[in-house]
Amino acid sequence: MRRSITLALTGLLTGVLVSTSTPNAAAEVDHQPVILPNCAVTLVPNGGDADSAECLQPARDTMASNRGSGHHHCGHHHHGRCDDDYVPYVVVAEHGPWGSRAEREGWHLYFVEPGLYYIPQKFNDQASSWASYGFCGYFHVHAPGTEPAAFFPKNRAGNFPYGRVGNDELSGVSVYDHCA
Repeated sequence: MRRSITLALTGLLTGVLVSTSTPNAAAEVDHQPVILPNCAVTLVPNGGDADSAECLQPARDTMASNRGSGHHHCGHHHHGRCDDDYVPYVVVAEHGPWGSRAEREGWHLYFVEPGLYYIPQKFNDQASSWASYGFCGYFHVHAPGTEPAAFFPKNRAGNFPYGRVGNDELSGVSVYDHCA
């Protein structure tokens, strides 16, 4: 019961924060990322349901493969490495606005390794919100590395349209480790 009340209040407060924020708001929504071992891209079909998570692309480097498994959580702000389980990631979600109940109920794609990624065909041109924790990069209307694109900074969250990428137009993501 206490957890339900906490979640309800968090959702209510998050909705207020999101509705009054800019698309480049600080990523302060308390999400539990779903990170699978040895996986660079994880699909979570129904929001935070880790039981249905699926690896769409295996990890390329040993750093990503040594990151562990399950849920990794770093508090509300994700502004730096808070513990050994901290995993930077970029997440795009089917629904928005970011932090809303609708956003939490749709599919999520987690990118936990720097690289250029195509959005899988099944989810192409369907993303409505996003967040970045520890990574920066670009969202692309077409293939990764092409224009039109919109730069996203680390530790931010927002909704599409964002920059030159409209709602339901995301087709590629460029994820970078070194952010200024």
